[in-house]
Amino acid sequence: MLRVVSDLNPILAAALLGVTTRTLRDSPRYADIPYTRTTGGHRRYHTADITAWLDQHADDTPSGAARDIDDSDPPRMLPRRKCA
Repeated sequence: MLRVVSDLNPILAAALLGVTTRTLRDSPRYADIPYTRTTGGHRRYHTADITAWLDQHADDTPSGAARDIDDSDPPRMLPRRKCA
């Protein structure tokens, strides 16, 4: 069974916004993007919230930010390489 996940970790959320994870976490500019915390205390961002934030700030987003996010096909992380 294939499950579509709408929760993004900070790495994926920052990549969609065109910023670093530190900027996403610490900058007051991104403080209004809602997030939830996992039971382990990690942040998770919803794709819809990132899309809404990009739409509201379309004039002043970084040039590397994703403009069109397709919620039906979330970004996938590459598998980790095994260290020898």
